[in-house]
Amino acid sequence: MKNDEKILSDNIILTINETIKKIAKDNTYCKLENIFNSIESFDDKNKIYENIINYYLRALNDFEIADIKSFLTEVEYISCFFDYAYFAYDNEIKRRCYVIQECAEGVANDLVAKCCKYNDRRIKLPLSLDILEIYSINYEVTALEIEKVILWIILRLAVAYYLLTNK
Repeated sequence: MKNDEKILSDNIILTINETIKKIAKDNTYCKLENIFNSIESFDDKNKIYENIINYYLRALNDFEIADIKSFLTEVEYISCFFDYAYFAYDNEIKRRCYVIQECAEGVANDLVAKCCKYNDRRIKLPLSLDILEIYSINYEVTALEIEKVILWIILRLAVAYYLLTNK
């Protein structure tokens, strides 16, 4: 990983972790895209996203979860404070937001289950963003919405990590 990529990835991870901590404490809404503003001018955003996803997947690999359903309910509770639709101004945009989030939640929940060895499931790391997009992101999401799906996957992994490390 290039030094600039690592520094940027580390800074975003720190920002995500601090934001989740604040949201969990205060129950206030946050616009998820704002956390990632620092990479707008970066040439290869997907490489940064991949680094962040793999950071959380490696961290989650150290945990085991017995009751995945209950755990994912806790993840959902905190994630809802980043709800894309909360900031949407029209019903069609809100509907698309829910499609994006639903797609990402399915992918993220599966990744969490595999990393935390639920039902002896495993995942091979590092995970390529291309593989994630090809095999996991469903046809209901347009090419323009894929980045929002990726951000929501990162959020869900980060919230899972927060919950496992702050009990």
